[in-house]
Amino acid sequence: MRLRIGQSDDTEHAEPASMKERRGRPARRFIALASLAFLGAAAAAIYTLGRADDPSAPPTDPITRAIVPLADPALPRLAPAAGIDAASGLLRGFNVLLITMDTTRADHLRAYGHAGVETPHLDGLAQSGVLFAHAITPSPSTLPAHSSIHTGLYPFHHGARANGTFRLTDDVQTLAESFKGAGYRTGAAISAFVLDGRFGLPQGFDDYDDDLTKGVKHSPHMFRERPAELTNEAVFRWLDANARAGNFFYWAHYFDPHAAYLPPQPYRSRYAHDLYTGEIAYTDEQVGGLLARLDALGVRDRTLVVLTADHGEGRGEHGEQTHALLMYDSTLHVPLIFSAPPPFPQGMRATDQASLIDVMPTILDLVGIAAPPGLDGRSLREPAPPGPRALYIENLSTQVLHGWAPLLGVHRSDYKFIHAPSPELYDLRSDPRELVNRYDEKPVVAAELHAQLRDFVGDDPYMGTAAQQNLPLDRETKELLRALGYVFSAEDAVPATPDSYELDPKDMVAHWEKVQAAVHQHIAGEVAEAIRKLEQALAAVPEDRWARQVLAGAYQTYGEFEKAYEMIQSVAERQPDDAATLASLGSVLLLLNRVEEAEAQLRRALELDPRSGPARLTLARIAGRRHDEATQLGLLREVIEVDPGTSGPAAYNAIGRLRLRKRELEPAREAFRAALEIDRMNAAAYDGLASVLLEEGRLDEAQAHLAISLRFRPAQPQTLTTLAQVLRDQDELDRAIDLCERALEMSPKLATAYNTLGRIYRLQGDDARAREMYERAMAHAPRFDVPHLNLAQLLLAAGREDEALAEFREAARLNPFNYIALANLGVKAFKDRDWEHATALFDRSVRVREDYPMAHKYLGLLHAQLEQPIASIHHLERSLELDAAQPEAEKMRFLLAEMKRRASERG
Repeated sequence: MRLRIGQSDDTEHAEPASMKERRGRPARRFIALASLAFLGAAAAAIYTLGRADDPSAPPTDPITRAIVPLADPALPRLAPAAGIDAASGLLRGFNVLLITMDTTRADHLRAYGHAGVETPHLDGLAQSGVLFAHAITPSPSTLPAHSSIHTGLYPFHHGARANGTFRLTDDVQTLAESFKGAGYRTGAAISAFVLDGRFGLPQGFDDYDDDLTKGVKHSPHMFRERPAELTNEAVFRWLDANARAGNFFYWAHYFDPHAAYLPPQPYRSRYAHDLYTGEIAYTDEQVGGLLARLDALGVRDRTLVVLTADHGEGRGEHGEQTHALLMYDSTLHVPLIFSAPPPFPQGMRATDQASLIDVMPTILDLVGIAAPPGLDGRSLREPAPPGPRALYIENLSTQVLHGWAPLLGVHRSDYKFIHAPSPELYDLRSDPRELVNRYDEKPVVAAELHAQLRDFVGDDPYMGTAAQQNLPLDRETKELLRALGYVFSAEDAVPATPDSYELDPKDMVAHWEKVQAAVHQHIAGEVAEAIRKLEQALAAVPEDRWARQVLAGAYQTYGEFEKAYEMIQSVAERQPDDAATLASLGSVLLLLNRVEEAEAQLRRALELDPRSGPARLTLARIAGRRHDEATQLGLLREVIEVDPGTSGPAAYNAIGRLRLRKRELEPAREAFRAALEIDRMNAAAYDGLASVLLEEGRLDEAQAHLAISLRFRPAQPQTLTTLAQVLRDQDELDRAIDLCERALEMSPKLATAYNTLGRIYRLQGDDARAREMYERAMAHAPRFDVPHLNLAQLLLAAGREDEALAEFREAARLNPFNYIALANLGVKAFKDRDWEHATALFDRSVRVREDYPMAHKYLGLLHAQLEQPIASIHHLERSLELDAAQPEAEKMRFLLAEMKRRASERG
C-alpha cells in the first residue's frame, strides 16, 4: 500500500519566535505594501507639514509671537492688565475645572491673535476671565510640563524630567492632594499613554481615568491616545455623578493637537491646508461640549475654569517639526486662561510673564486653600516682583532619548538664554522669533543669565553628575560675573563632561529628519531603505539611542535578529534601568531562542515597571512555547487587567491565536473582536479574523480582512504571505508569487514566504524550484516544521519513500503536534502491520486535529484489522462525514457496511 498523505499546511507549528502557528496559513510579523501605505503617508505628511527650506525663515502660517490688536474686528478684544486683579479667596467654595490641551501653540488660538482658526469656546473663556499673553512651559515634554502644572515645581524638584523613563515623585504635594485635603471630590481623565497612572500623576485623585481602551495608536513609534470626544465620555460620567454632590476639582486632558494631525470631519476638510490648526479647532468644539455640560448641571456659575497647554509645536521653525528636540518659544509659549463669573475680572489680557509652575499656587490662592510650602511658582494674583522675572526652562529629552547634550535655560521677558554646547542668547523684545543669537555680542547679559541658571540647578544631583556637571563657567565669564558682584569658589572649576554631551541638539536637526524619514519608510514597508538610512545616521551620530531602537525594529522586520539584539543591547547598556528597553531586549532574545536569558530580562523589566504589558506579553509567549497554557492565559489576562489600553489588543490577539490553534473558532473570533473594541485600527486583529475566516473556508471575506490589516500597518511581510496563500488557493498564482516576493523584499529570511513559494511552484509543476524554496525555508528557520512536511510530500510523489519518511519524522520531531506528519508516519506503521504504533500515531493526530479525515480513516481500518467493529464504525463514519468525496470513499463505505454487519452479529 502506498503512503497516503493528507493536505499539507503552510503554518509553522514550531517557531522561530517571529512566527505563530496557523493551519493552512502562515503567521505574521511586520510588513509593508506601498500601495496601502495609509499611515505611512499620513505620518510623512505630518513631519513635513509647514517645513521651511531655511530653518531660520519664518513659517508660512500666520503667527504672532505677542498679542497685538489686529485689523479683523471679529478677533477678541481684551483689556491690558498686569496679572489677576482679585482678592485672595475671591472664589472660595468654587469648583475648579483644569483643562490642558496637549501640544498647543498659544499663537494658534484666535484669542492670541491667530485669525485663521475658529476657537469660539476658548475665545469665550478669555472674554470671561484673564488671558496671560506670555505664559511659558518649563519643559517642551508632556509629563514634565503637566507635573509642573500639578505641583507648582520645576522638573528638577518634582522629578519627572522626561516622558516614559521618569515619574512624578511621591513626596511632592499635588494640586489634587491639596483639594482632597480641603474636602473636594477629585477626578481626572487623560488622553495619552504618556500620562498613564504609572507615571505618578494620580496622587490625590479619587478617580484617575487613564483607560485608553477606546483609543488608537497611529504607528508603532507613537503614544496611544484617545480622541477628545471619547475623553469627554469619561469626563461627563464623572461630572454627572459628582458635580452636584459637593465641591469638585477635575482635570480634563486632550491630546488631539499632537501629531499625527488627523482631525475628524468637518475639520479635516475645513482645515485641509493646515491639519494641526484643524485639530485645535476640533478640540475647541469638545471644550465647548464640556462647558455646556457644566451649564446643564447648573454648576458653571460656581466653577473656576483654567485652560492651558503643556507645550507648543515647532511647525518648521528652526527646523523643528514637532517638539522636545529644541527649546525655542515655538514649543515653550503656551496659552493660559483663568475664567470665572464676576466679580472675577472679565476680558483681561495679563502682560506679566507667567510659567506653568504658577498654575497651582494661583488656583489655590483664588479658592482660599493654603498652598504647600516651598513652591517654585507664585500666585499670579499677587503683584510681580520688580525687574524681569527669571523662569527656568529645560529639555532633557535630548539626553534621555538620544544621548545628546541636554538643554537648560533661563527665560525672561527681555532675554532668553539656552545653555548648550553652543550657547544661545536672544533679545526677545527685538527678536521674538529668536533668529539672531546675541551670545557673543552681549557677554555681560549672557553671563548674568548663566549665573541665574546656576542658581536654579547648581545643586541638582542629576544635572550635576549626569549632564552639565554643575554648569561650569570659563574664566572670562567668571570675570564678567565678578564685576556684577557674583562670588565663586574653588568648586567652580570646569570638570569634564561625557563626549556625547558635546552633540548640540540644534546641530542634530538634519540627522533627526533622516531618522524620522527612515521611520516612515519602515512603516510604509521600504524596510531595506529604512535600514540603510538608519545605519548611515548612526555612523554619523553613534550615540543616538532612539535611532538605535528604531533600527533594531527595522532589523526585526528584516529578519536580522542578531543585529536587532546588538542594537537593543547597546541601548540597554546606556540605560540599564529602563523597563521598556529590557522588555524589548527580552523579546529579541526570544526570537534568537535564548529563552532563559529572555526570561531574566523580562523579569527585571517587571521589577522596574510592575505594569509592563510588553514584558508580560513576551513571558506569555515563553509559556506558550513550553505548552503551559494555564500560565500563558494567566499572563495574558494580567496584561488586560494592568495595561488594557496599550497592551490589551496584543493580549486579546494572543488569546485569539491560542484559541485558533485549538480550532475553537468562535472564542478566537471573540478575542480578535475584543482587540478591535480597544483599537479599531489594530492590524493584527484584522489578520486574526482573516485566519478564522480561512478556517471556515470564506476566502473572499478573509482576503478583505487581510487588505484592511495591510492598510493599517503596511509593513507586515507575514500578512502579505498569508494573502499570497489565499490567492494561491484561488488559482491566482502569479499575483501570489508577486506578494511573496514583496514580503521577501521586506524580510529576506522569512521562512513562511519561501515555503509558500514552494507550494505555488509545485502547483505550477516546477518541483525542482519548489524543493529549493523548501530548503531555503529550512535554512532560515531550522525549527520550522512545515517545509519538511511539504518536502516529504514532494519526495513521496517522486517515489522516494525513504527520504519522504525522514522528512515526516523531522517535522514530527520539530513539532510533536504536527498532525499531518503523525498521520503519515502512522500510515507507514500501518503498512508494516505495526498496529500498536500505528494506533498511537493516529490517536495523537486526532487529538491534535479531531476533524482530520485521513486519521479517522486509518483508525477505522486499524480497528477493522483488530476485529473492533464498534470503534471502526465510529472512525469510518467520522471520516466520511468530514470528506465524503475522499479517495477510496466507496471502499470505505463497503467496509463500514461490513463492520455494521459484524457488530450486529455480536449483538
